[in-house]
Amino acid sequence: MSLPGAYTLGRASPGSDADRALRARAGYPAVVIRLRYHGVYLPVPLIKSRPVPQGLVISQKVDSNNWHVTINSIAGVKSHVLPALTNAQLRKLSDEGMILIDGREWDDGYLDRWPQTWLIAPTMDLAELALENMAAWLKARYPGKYGR
Repeated sequence: MSLPGAYTLGRASPGSDADRALRARAGYPAVVIRLRYHGVYLPVPLIKSRPVPQGLVISQKVDSNNWHVTINSIAGVKSHVLPALTNAQLRKLSDEGMILIDGREWDDGYLDRWPQTWLIAPTMDLAELALENMAAWLKARYPGKYGR
């Protein structure tokens, strides 16, 4: 099964108007919630305190085992809202359209990469419902002192 917003490279010259149009058509409109910070799962209150980007999720197959996933602004398919998720793998897909993807994400300074899990949902309401259902699981994996 492919990831959301699957886009095949080579159908148009990279960066061209045709390439941007194809990416816009392939993109999966969604909100993306990052469940980890520096590789560590966060509890729901900390997750909710972080910005929630919305845009087009675009997945590109790099090779037979490697996917590269980005979330791009809806207005400009080129601009990435978050650092890309590399080595991405589908972890879970729900009937309601919630998607969990595991991968590796660069930190903001592009100095190191960390394990990351993205919760991708078609709406913020569905994302919040999914977070409520995951609250105990996330809290059990958080080693910090917040909320303890």
